[in-house]
This record gives sequence, C-alpha cells and structure tokens, in this order.
Amino acid sequence: MPNTTQTQFDLIVLGGGPGGYTAAIRASRENLSIALVEETERLGGICLNWGCIPTKSLLRSTEIYENVRSAGDFGVTAIDAGFRWEDIIGRSRTVSDGFSDGVDFLMKKNGITVFHGRGILEGGGKLRISGADETVLTARHIIIATGARPAGIPEVRIDRKTVITASEALVLGKQPDSMVIAGAGAVGIEFACFFNSFGTDVTLLEARGRILPGADREISKRLAAFLKRRGINVMTSSTVAKAESDGGMCSVNVKNIQNGEDTGTIECDKLLVAAGSVGNTENIGLENAGVEVESGFISVDEMCRTTAEKILAVGDCIGAPLLAHAASMEAECAVDSIAGIKSGGTGQHCIPYCIYSKPQTAWAGLSEQAASDAGYDIAVGKCPFRSIGQAVALGEPDGFVKAVIDKASGKILGVHIIGAGATEIIQEIVLAIDHGISAERLIKTVHPHPTLSEAVRESVAGALGKSINI
Repeated sequence: MPNTTQTQFDLIVLGGGPGGYTAAIRASRENLSIALVEETERLGGICLNWGCIPTKSLLRSTEIYENVRSAGDFGVTAIDAGFRWEDIIGRSRTVSDGFSDGVDFLMKKNGITVFHGRGILEGGGKLRISGADETVLTARHIIIATGARPAGIPEVRIDRKTVITASEALVLGKQPDSMVIAGAGAVGIEFACFFNSFGTDVTLLEARGRILPGADREISKRLAAFLKRRGINVMTSSTVAKAESDGGMCSVNVKNIQNGEDTGTIECDKLLVAAGSVGNTENIGLENAGVEVESGFISVDEMCRTTAEKILAVGDCIGAPLLAHAASMEAECAVDSIAGIKSGGTGQHCIPYCIYSKPQTAWAGLSEQAASDAGYDIAVGKCPFRSIGQAVALGEPDGFVKAVIDKASGKILGVHIIGAGATEIIQEIVLAIDHGISAERLIKTVHPHPTLSEAVRESVAGALGKSINI
C-alpha cells in the first residue's frame, strides 16, 4: 500500500504507460491531486519495458555490429568482429530498467500517488484496486490508459516458448537459427532486421499485398527490396494457417490470402506473432461506468472524452495510431479538457510514423495515393540520398525523400522518407504541416550543409520545379 491514507483525488489515471504517466504529470502541474494505478510492478508501459526503448537498444547493437563488419570500406581495420548475444539482450534490459526507474522518480517528484494492482471501474467516479494495493479510490475525473496487446492469429496458439510475441523476442536466451515473423508492420519489420543482422534465417509474412501497408506504396516497395537484399524472405498476401510446435521446432503452414491456397510449410526455431493489436478493455469495468467500446477499442471524441461523463481515454486502448508519442499528445488533450484549457484536440496534430528498419523509414501527412484520393491536384518531388553529400560520406546512399505538395495552395501534404536518419529528419515536416508552413517557405529556410536534412529541402523544391541537386 502507498505511504498514504488518501483515497479521494481530483483525477485517477488507470495505466502507467506513456499516455498514463504523461497525463498524470501534466495534470499535477495544473495543481490537481493525482492517483496513478498500474497493474504491473513496473511503470512505463509496453513502450519503456517491452517495446520502443528496449527494441531500439537491440537495433543499436545491430548498427554497431554492421558498422564494425563494414569498417574496411572506410579504411579502418577491424578483425574478427563478433557479438555476445547475452550481452546484447542484457544491455537492452538495462536501458529499459533505467527509464522505468525514471518514471518512478517523476511520479515522486510531481507528488503523484502510485497504486499497484488491477483497477476496475465501479461507476460514480469510483475505481476498485485488486492486487497489492487493495482499496477503493474516488475522483472527479478518470483517464483510462490501459494500452493494447497483440491481437494474435486465429488457430495459432501463442505458447510464449516456440510461438512468441515481441515481449518474449526481446529476452530470448539463445539466438534462434531460424524465425518466421507473422506481420510486416513496424514491430515485425524491426525484429526482422534485428535477427537477420546477427545471422538468423528470417521469413517475414504479411497478409496484405505489401509490407508496411500504412506507408506510401513507393516506400513499401523500396523497403521490401532492401529487406530482400539483406537476405530476408519477404512473403506478401501470406498468413499463418496453422502452427504446430513440438517444444523444440515449429512447423508453420503458410496460406496465400488471395487464392486461399497452401503455399507450403516452413520449419523454424521460433514463430513471432506481430500481427495487429487489440485494446486492453476487458475486465476493467467499462460496462459499469457506461464507457462504450467499438471493435476492441474505447470510443472517444477529439478531446479524448468517452461516452461516460468525466471519463476520458488515451493511448493504444482508443485505437490507431497506437504510437507512444500519439498517446502522450492525447494525454495532453485529455488534461486540457479536464482543466478547461482551450485546445484544438487531437485533430490539430500531424502524427509522424517512424520505423527503425534498415534503412529507416518515416513519414508524416498524406501519401501520394491518399492525397490523390482526397481530390488534391498534387505535385510530387523526390530526392535520392545518393545526391546528398552527407549520405554518401556516411556510406548510406540508399533511399530517397518524397514530397507531396498541393499545387493550388502550395501546402505540404506529406513527406515520406526511406534512408539514413529518416526518423530524425521527419520532424521538420511535422512542424511544417502542423503550423501551415508552405512548401515555398520551407525551401527558403536555410538547411545546413552537409546534412541529411538537405534531402528534405530538395524533395520539396523538386515538387515546385526548383531543385538544385536533382
């Protein structure tokens, strides 16, 4: 039990991930009394503990390993580059632990009372905690931030030994010789790159017609080509029909979605299920409080208000885009609503998408197809990284930046990047779209040379017919 007898608060936050702890901190700075309820022993949610942060730590190890192996290309001698699997996994956990501890510190610093246990809504502003901190809390407002979990695949039982999720993939004690990954979204692609880098034979399945289906088609196509060049077996319009495990190996029966035909069986050490997500909305008392759920996710408006008065919801439990930074933004909007602060809500924000593949991919705004479908008369500009001095100097000439511009208004509708530094340089475009910075104004902004960001300027300039380097 926390070192307090307080059970009445201005706000209860259910869930300690990026949406939950951001909401709690933001509300505390509005001088509200806050209780944060987290079912597990660790704060930080999936992102800090089993998602974004530990995964990026693993991918950093692959980057260093590949750089050492290619040192000769840069005139540097490196002999017998190797790796210690247990140390790679160990470093990832250490990084994760540090950030989780950091969230604990922030709760104390901001005077937020943390309860550990499962929170269940009882209606009337009440929430019952079952677990380590058995008690009933009441509050004027409640924010639900319970996150999401892998949706799984019909007829495939996840045993967490041979058939695994991302959580188990992060802490494998032994590197698998072979792996099938079902789902070629962000999670599947990032794990495919990680395991492939260290020599695992990887097959990547995607049920839809292309990998990374949320991206611009041209980006998806180019990324698939890069993954295949790395030796990853990419199979689209394909899913797992059946998986059988004998405790050691897994037999994965693959089916073609388009014609329903069996396309063969793959024997592998591990089957990683990374196909889709569903909100953690069961058994938390939503029906007691009158909170509506649709297709597994909580229904909210642009200010993250649910169908129940004074109950809001943020993060993955409300559905797409299921990103940590979107959850944090939604938390800010929810607290604005509670505090009576004027806000444009979630609709005023441009959400960037970042995939830590090799090479990286990132985008913000509309794809070329989406812009055309929306009725815009568009201009498209592309800048290959091979024309950018910094990219070539870094030995990272692969990929391009693609800009989609509205001819009538000169607005930047979207920018799509595949290549080195994509997840960092996309922020310029988020700022431009969020604040209505025109394509003309962006290209008149001085971009430092030599930098990868020059490719952003050149792609936008190319759409306007004003490029210098392409």
